[in-house]
Amino acid sequence: MVSNLLSEGIRNTLKVNEYLLLKDFSIILRFHIMNYGTSSPKKLKQTKIDELFGINSGVTGLTTNQKAETEFAIKNKTMKCDSQDEEKRHETEKPISCHSPMKSSQSNASACSKDILENANCVESNLDACAAFDDDDDADLVQASTFLTTPSQRDPDINSQTSIATDKENNIKLKSTCLPLEKMNRAPICWSKEEELVTSDTDHSVMFTLPFDYDCEEDVLPKPSPTNYVESWSDNHVKMPCSVHNDYVIEGKVKQRWELIQLALMSKIRTSHELEAAILRYNLRYKGVWKFDALHKLFEKMKESEKEEFFGKQIPSMVKLALRLPYICTSPIPLLKKNTNKSITFSQQQVASLLANAFFCTFPRRNTFKRNSEYSNYPSINFSSLYQNVTPRTLEKLKCILHYFRRVTTKMPNGTITFQRQCLQDFPDWVTSQTTLSELYCSSTGTIEDTGPGFLEVDFANKRIGGGVLRSGCVQEEIRFVICPELILSRLFTEVLENNECLIIKGFERFSHYSGYASSFIWKGDYQDKSAKNSWGRRVSQLACIDALVVSNYTNQFERWHVVRELKKAYCGFYDNSEKKEEHLPAVCTGNWGCGAFGGDHRLKALIQLMAAAEAHRNVCYLTFKDKTLEKDLCNIHQFLTSRSISICQLMNLIEQYRQDVLNQKLHRTEDINLFKYIYQQCSVD
Repeated sequence: MVSNLLSEGIRNTLKVNEYLLLKDFSIILRFHIMNYGTSSPKKLKQTKIDELFGINSGVTGLTTNQKAETEFAIKNKTMKCDSQDEEKRHETEKPISCHSPMKSSQSNASACSKDILENANCVESNLDACAAFDDDDDADLVQASTFLTTPSQRDPDINSQTSIATDKENNIKLKSTCLPLEKMNRAPICWSKEEELVTSDTDHSVMFTLPFDYDCEEDVLPKPSPTNYVESWSDNHVKMPCSVHNDYVIEGKVKQRWELIQLALMSKIRTSHELEAAILRYNLRYKGVWKFDALHKLFEKMKESEKEEFFGKQIPSMVKLALRLPYICTSPIPLLKKNTNKSITFSQQQVASLLANAFFCTFPRRNTFKRNSEYSNYPSINFSSLYQNVTPRTLEKLKCILHYFRRVTTKMPNGTITFQRQCLQDFPDWVTSQTTLSELYCSSTGTIEDTGPGFLEVDFANKRIGGGVLRSGCVQEEIRFVICPELILSRLFTEVLENNECLIIKGFERFSHYSGYASSFIWKGDYQDKSAKNSWGRRVSQLACIDALVVSNYTNQFERWHVVRELKKAYCGFYDNSEKKEEHLPAVCTGNWGCGAFGGDHRLKALIQLMAAAEAHRNVCYLTFKDKTLEKDLCNIHQFLTSRSISICQLMNLIEQYRQDVLNQKLHRTEDINLFKYIYQQCSVD
């Protein structure tokens, strides 16, 4: 009797979970006869099924998040903004409640319900586009990759065949309906007004004199503030090389180290070996410990004309830039310590002078990382570690850095850069949130640095900012830091990030082209950054540095505590505390955060970022770097979830159920059920 009631039309249309909830199959029969008679059965319309069960199916059109782009006028002529119409978000139904979907592994499921489950499965197995990956030689500085996905036995999809979310029998197919890139909010067009530059003793230290009216047609540099150098040798500020308290003992005598630095660097430096000798004159304890093999190898490969140019012109200019530190950086530089919200704004000239000192390894107390040392909780800043590793990628990184100094010593840029440590205490309640996903643009082409100007770009950071940039590391974060060397300065004053913290860098400039990744990385020459600046010389570039957890066990990353931690970290990076409205916030430009060397699941980490961005009221530009399968999967799942108004709390439940039903049962090893496929199964396909 039951089998007669279950016509093919009903079997192929009913949601699995809804069907399992039915106790009276006669309802189906009466409904079927009422609507279609007793002839050969037809497919039941999903809306009728929803009426029958008294539920909201969430069938709505995808919302188009065309934000209001209002007229934005500032003093700099390069930032003229157009206006465009605002289209309001329409919602045609109430949000779905946070009750957990019915588990597919019910012990009392009948053979009949099992048959329906098999017919309703929406298979979407995927083959990740993978490439070789070289780990950093320091386990603490292992870096997640934005570009390449690494083959891993932990990824249940790695050997699956490519397909889309389709039920072949019913010809059900999801369309990839992502928002066009040109519709994404991008600064400065989306801004309603310019951010004010305000100095504060507690929250924001501005290292140059205000007001500073930037003029792109003149090369006027911001003037240091105050006029004369102010001494500070405290636990709350960077200990400067030029400080009178920077003592150094030589042959039993105490001398001021800055005098030794000046004498050493002002001597004639004509080769890389003489450069090594000069650096070691004020770092005597590391003689025989520090190696300069990479530096020597770089100059061995240079043409004679290039070496003459470097040692004849560039090194003297770099020395002058470094030794003018007490006249360029006159104010004490605060440390961006844990559990604080604080910003520092420098001129690009100040950044260049500080980086020149890092190149010559002059910063005191920053050469040891023993557990109880003063700066053990900070990244390294002196470049000595970069000079040691003779690998092709290290040499290419050095080329990027030398090119930066060639540019700034030839013509000093007159912009400004802000480093902001953001520490949040209040986060969304993820397990009850009714927020639905915001708009998505997804592509397998392009990179964050090329696509991202005007967006909030994501740095897949190490908790020690910069990761292995001054070692042999050469993946997403390290590459970004060497093509934009001003980012390296963050290592001077940024303490290791806690779980509720991030670093946001605004106004940095890109100086180099490149190709390749990891061991194939190559410097490809000069890059002219044309991004707009505001009235006080800061570019629209924004980088959110957020560190993901290292996954040591594949299943563990789906546990609730792990998911919540990653949500908080991403939300911290995406959150804007300026109280801007949603239409004035640039979209997030990101990719495979926490995957690669960190071992994260691509679908889980993508979904986490979409959830965090939704709570931060930002759209998402997601780049999969040549992984066309992931591009298609993300567009499909996004359309699937938004069309049903699936909320964050529901996604939290689905992730937890996936861990319990699939990973803990180890079903993925035989059935190849990834997270997205499981979501399709639990929520069904219209």
